[in-house]
Amino acid sequence: NIVDSWTTNGLTNSLTQSITPTPIPQSYNHGYFYPLIDYDNGWTLPFIEGGLTYSYNSAIATPLGVVSITSSIIQSQVLIGDMFPAVYTKTVWDQIFYETGYQYQSNFLNGPIFESLILPFSNGKLTSFASGTQSFTFSAYADPFLLTMTVSTGGFPPFAGSEIVPVNHIIEDPAGFWNTSTFTYTNVVPEVFNQFFNFDIAFQFTNGGILQLYAYRENDQFGNVDPTWASGKGAALNIFQTGNIYLFYPPGSYQPLFDGDPYEFVIPSLPLDGSANNYPINQNESCRFVLAADQNPLGSTVSFTKFVVSSQLVSGQAGILNIVPGQEFNLSQSLPANFKKKDFIMSIVRMFNLYIEPSKTKPNTLIIEPRDDYYASGSVLNWTTKLDLSQQIQSTFLSNTQDRVTLLSYTDDNDYYNEDFKNKTNQVYGQFKYITDNQFSQSEGKITTQFAPIPISEIFNFIGGFTYQTPFVLPKIGKYTNLVNNNEQFSRTAVKPRIALRGVLGFSQSSATGSFWLLQRDPVNFGLQPSIVQGLPSCWHFDNPFDPSIDLNFGYGTNLGVGPSIGLYYPLDIENWTNNNLYNLYYDNMLTQINDPNARMLTCELYLTPEDIQQFTFNNSIYMEIQGNGQYYLVNSIKGYDPTQIKTTTVELLKLNNIKQV
Repeated sequence: NIVDSWTTNGLTNSLTQSITPTPIPQSYNHGYFYPLIDYDNGWTLPFIEGGLTYSYNSAIATPLGVVSITSSIIQSQVLIGDMFPAVYTKTVWDQIFYETGYQYQSNFLNGPIFESLILPFSNGKLTSFASGTQSFTFSAYADPFLLTMTVSTGGFPPFAGSEIVPVNHIIEDPAGFWNTSTFTYTNVVPEVFNQFFNFDIAFQFTNGGILQLYAYRENDQFGNVDPTWASGKGAALNIFQTGNIYLFYPPGSYQPLFDGDPYEFVIPSLPLDGSANNYPINQNESCRFVLAADQNPLGSTVSFTKFVVSSQLVSGQAGILNIVPGQEFNLSQSLPANFKKKDFIMSIVRMFNLYIEPSKTKPNTLIIEPRDDYYASGSVLNWTTKLDLSQQIQSTFLSNTQDRVTLLSYTDDNDYYNEDFKNKTNQVYGQFKYITDNQFSQSEGKITTQFAPIPISEIFNFIGGFTYQTPFVLPKIGKYTNLVNNNEQFSRTAVKPRIALRGVLGFSQSSATGSFWLLQRDPVNFGLQPSIVQGLPSCWHFDNPFDPSIDLNFGYGTNLGVGPSIGLYYPLDIENWTNNNLYNLYYDNMLTQINDPNARMLTCELYLTPEDIQQFTFNNSIYMEIQGNGQYYLVNSIKGYDPTQIKTTTVELLKLNNIKQV
C-alpha cells in the first residue's frame, strides 16, 4: 500500500486524518517505500494540486443534439499508476547475506543512514509473467440476421432502437472470456491485464439514421455492481476517445447521419492500461457492448452484415503482461534489472569506503565499517621487540605509489537530466576529483559504483507572471522524445540502478507556494474523490533538500562552485548547504593521509608468534621504537607467515599522520 509505506513527521492525509508516525526500523520491515518521483509526467504544480480539470464522459451529443451529454469534472491528480515502489537497500543487502549463510557486525549497516537508503524503481514498467497468455485474447461474431434494429428517437440505451449485441459465435476463445448466452465478456483468469478491444462492423440503413456503439462495465466507480447492469446497461467502460461511446460518421462527413449505402468500420479501442479513467477489466468483472440507432424518419431500419469483436494484449511479448493499479505483484520487480549481487555489494562498499574483515570469534561473520570507523575501533599493539634489526628496513614515499588524480563518481546514464548535466559540464552529476600536488605521479585512478546519479529538480508555480518556489523537489527520471506532432514528451524509460535517501517532509507553506498534492484514492474507481496529501514522501541524494545534513553525492566536480548551480538542477541556492558528502565523510581522511609528503611505507621483518596472529586484526595500530624513535603504524600486509616454523615474517607498515595513539 502506497500510504502505509510512508513514515512521517507532520505528513497528513485529509481522508485518513493522519498517518501514524512509525520509526524507521518498523518501516524498514515493510521492505518498500513509495517515493513521489516524476517518471513520465512532466508534472506542474497546478496539475498535482488538482488545478486542472477535464470531462469524464459516459456519452456524447451528436451534432444534431439527439443524444444528451452526461459528464463529470475530474480534478487532475497523481495517479496510483504513476507511483512505483522503491526497495530498501538494507532489505536487499540482508537477503544476500542470508542466502549465502553469512552474517555481519556493523554499526554503520545497522545505523540510520544505511537504513534510510532506498533503490528507486528503474525498470521502466512493472510486468508479470503469465503462462499461456496466448489464451488471453478472444474473437467472436454475431449472426447477421440477429442484428436488425428499427431507428428510434434516441436517448440512452436501453431504448427501442438499442440492442445488446448478440455475439453468439466464438472464433477463438481458449480462456472462455465470452459468454454466448448473456453476450458479455468476463475476465475469468487470475490476472488483471492491459488489452485492446477491436471491432469490425458492416451495416446499412434502409432510409438513413445515426449509429452509436456503447461500452459498459459491470461495476460502478465504487467497485459495486452498477444498478443499471441488470437492465442491459452498466457503468461507462471508457474505451473510446469520447468515453464509452463511439459515434459513427460517414467518411468525409462532419454529420453522423448515414444514407442508405452500405458501410464498414474497423475500430480499435483505447488500451485498457490503467491511465486516466480506462482501467482494465477486474477479475470476475464483466462488460458488454450495445448498439443504438436513432434519428428521423422512424420507419428506417439498420441491418448488419458483420459484427466481429476481438481483443489483443497491449504488450506484444508473449507471456508478459503489464501490471495495472490494484494488481498484486512480486516486489522483486522493483529491483534493478541485470544488477549482479557482487556489483551491488561492491557499489555499497565503494560509496561508503567500507572495510571488511572476518570475525575471529564468530563463524561466517564479517565485520564491516567505514574506513575511519574501522580503524577507530582498533586497539594498540606494541611490536617493538619483534622487529629484526639485522635485516634491511625499506622505506618508500607512499604518495609516489598513489594516483595523481582520483575520480570518485557514479556511473553515467543517458536519461535526460543526467545527459543534460554532462553536456553542460562535461562531468557526471555528483562526481568529485581529488588532485594531489605530487608531480612524480601522472596516473589517474577511479572509484566508481554501478549506481547512476539521481539528479533532482524543483516544480515551480507560476502566478500572475511571477515564479514561486515550492516544496516539491523531486527526482525526475525519464527522456524527452518527439512523439506527438514533433512536440517533446517527457516519457518513462528504463535506466541504470539508482540509490537515494528516503524522506518524508511535512508541509507548512501557504497554498500559493504549494502545500499539498492530490493522490488518486482508489486504483479502480477513478471518479472517487482523491486524497489530499499534505507532505512530501520522496527521495533525494540529500536527507532533506531544504536543510540537508548528508549528501549522497561524492561532491560536485571541479569549477562548479558550491552546489550544482547549472541549468535545471536544485538547489540553485541554499543557505544551509552541507559539506557532508561521500568524499568528505568517507574518503577525505584516507586520501589526505596516504598522499601526505611525510607518509611512508616500511617493509620489515618481524618475529610473529601464533598468539600475535590470533590477537591481531587489521584495525590495530602498531607501536614500534626504532633506534629510540617511537612511531605508530597501520599494517598494510603480512606475507609468508608460517606457524610451523620459527622465522621472521615480512610485514608492510604504513606510517601516516593521526594514527590512533596510546
